[in-house]
Amino acid sequence: MESLIQTSKMVLYRKHINIMSLSKSVIQRHAAQKASSASTSAPTKSIADVPGLSSAVYKISSEEVGPGASKTSKYKNPEYFCYNKASYYEAEIEMLKYRLPQPSSKGMKKN
Repeated sequence: MESLIQTSKMVLYRKHINIMSLSKSVIQRHAAQKASSASTSAPTKSIADVPGLSSAVYKISSEEVGPGASKTSKYKNPEYFCYNKASYYEAEIEMLKYRLPQPSSKGMKKN
């Protein structure tokens, strides 16, 4: 029983280390991107100018992406296999420069 508890603790510790290293790399990349965008002041883009996500987030493959994955098979979401475990964080970083500030309700008139 004690070895099972010890093994469980080791697995949880490894997962924690993986999550911490992933979040650390995302934070470092965000800081680097923020510093580079602060030094080059580009004109503000409108929402219509936002490009698609890069291949760091979503990789389109010409061959089969997963076991039985196709729009006509039992599993109808083959796009799931085009993402990786860091895709969400990569998308957050790429879209950060296009994010608009949250509107404030302080200056609005009540009817």
